[in-house]
Amino acid sequence: VKEAFEILDCIRMHVKITIGDTEYHRAYVKGSDGFTYLVETDENGHILKDGEGNANILKRCDFADLYLGEE
Repeated sequence: VKEAFEILDCIRMHVKITIGDTEYHRAYVKGSDGFTYLVETDENGHILKDGEGNANILKRCDFADLYLGEE
């Protein structure tokens, strides 16, 4: 999965989730492997990465292209 983020083609959709007083920021991102991933972002939409430059991938979305469309 790390290889998916060597080249990020595009952020397809930003998502803000509010639970009580806590806000979570996420984005659906197309990786260079062609899959769409749900990743954590900051409030400005920048993908959060660890010290090694790897994004925190929450889920690989096999069927997301059905809803988000292909470019």
